[in-house]
Amino acid sequence: MRMETLQIRLPAGQVDEIDKMVKDGEYASRSEAIRTMLREFESIEETIAIMSNPKFVAKIKQGMKEIEEGKGIKLEDL
Repeated sequence: MRMETLQIRLPAGQVDEIDKMVKDGEYASRSEAIRTMLREFESIEETIAIMSNPKFVAKIKQGMKEIEEGKGIKLEDL
């Protein structure tokens, strides 16, 4: 994967939080922390897009109705 170097400006508080995560061993570097945060943001956007899909919403509502009616598979049976 091709990498590029970027210069960004962040509020001091955000930099402190990133540095704390690196110091605590959650991430190996500031770059790794920021890359992970960007991937998580992309994942959240994808989730929102899926959940905004009317067909998905209809399926969820149908499933909830079936649960209320006692239909479906019990968790312990999975």
